[in-house]
Amino acid sequence: MNENITSKLKNNIWRLVILTIAGSLIYGLPYFRSYYYDAYLETYHLTNTQMGTFGSIFGILGAISYLFGGIVADMVSPRKIMSVSLILTGAAGLLHLMHPNYGMLVVIYLIWGFTSLFAFWPALLKGLRGIAAEHEQSKAYGFMEGGRGRRTRYHQRRAPCNYPCNF
Repeated sequence: MNENITSKLKNNIWRLVILTIAGSLIYGLPYFRSYYYDAYLETYHLTNTQMGTFGSIFGILGAISYLFGGIVADMVSPRKIMSVSLILTGAAGLLHLMHPNYGMLVVIYLIWGFTSLFAFWPALLKGLRGIAAEHEQSKAYGFMEGGRGRRTRYHQRRAPCNYPCNF
């Protein structure tokens, strides 16, 4: 390999860090219910069937989203899609804090399914692909997935310390 070749990934390391953090943050809200299942049931007065409905909504939207999300990501700037997705996911998270009823929780999970799976994930992958050269793709994906996992683990360890009684 030629020593004069500069690494596209090294030149974009801060973009990679931002994409990794964004990729971790956006999935924290939709999966919060599985991290604290029993507390979630108790707080929102839900049944196991209702909790399963949230997972089904998210899964069905995911299956549909992965088919069409890439097409949208190719037509619109990944930066714009990811920004809007993060904002809408956060807005739905604020609604979630209002102690909604079951019907509103269904709407929130529909929003999260759309914003995180249909819009965000394909745009994230396209953005990630754009910041690394062809021979650096595996490093970029590995760094992103490893970083997402580390951040999620850190957040899960810290959350019980911050919210000992309720979430």
